[in-house]
Amino acid sequence: MVNYVQDLPPPGGYSAPKQFSAHLPRRGLSSVTMLGISAVVMAFGFYGVHVQRTRARITAAEDRNAKYCITPFLLAEDRLATHSKQTLVRNYTDSLIANDANKPAGKTPYFDSEELAKSFSS
Repeated sequence: MVNYVQDLPPPGGYSAPKQFSAHLPRRGLSSVTMLGISAVVMAFGFYGVHVQRTRARITAAEDRNAKYCITPFLLAEDRLATHSKQTLVRNYTDSLIANDANKPAGKTPYFDSEELAKSFSS
C-alpha cells in the first residue's frame, strides 16, 4: 500500500502577497488625440473626394456641351455617307436591271404596287 503525502502550506503560512499588477509608464498618444487625428485625416479625405467629384461633374458638363455642339455636323456627315452608299447600291442595281430585257432601267427588280395589284386581280 502506498502512503500519500498531502501538499500543505508551509508552517506559519505563506509570506506577504506579491504585486503582480503591471505598472507601465504612460507612453504614446491618448485616445482622444488619436480620435482627433483620425477625424482630421478623414475630413481631408472627404474634402479631396468632394473636389474630385466637382471637377468630374464640370468636365462631364463640358464634354456634353461639346457633343451637343458637334452633333449636327456628325449627323450631316453620316447622312452624306449614307447617301453615297445608297447611290452606289442604286447604280449597281440599275446596271443589273439594264441587263434584264424584261425590266426597264430605273425600276426595282421587286414587285411594285401596280404589278402586285395586277397579279392579284387576275
